[in-house]
Amino acid sequence: MASVATTNISNVNFADSKISISGYAIEIWRIAAGQLSGDTAVITPLREKLICAVPSGQVNDLASTGASSVTITLGTFSTAVTSTIGQVDVMIMTRPR
Repeated sequence: MASVATTNISNVNFADSKISISGYAIEIWRIAAGQLSGDTAVITPLREKLICAVPSGQVNDLASTGASSVTITLGTFSTAVTSTIGQVDVMIMTRPR
């Protein structure tokens, strides 16, 4: 269990894309394939915003009051899997501070 290098985490929104749901800005982040189950990745929004939800289903440490960054714990559907996992896309919902 290790931290995912920031070089393996990238934003995949198009630069001028303005995706939103119910007024919340959406950012989509990609964690590169090759990480191990149990590794953690810290995601901080591109703009100064407060993360209010991670609706894409990954295990995370987001407080109910929101946060300026979130730690995602990578995992598999089975504890028996010990090999590397494929790329993971993470969607975060943000709002202005």
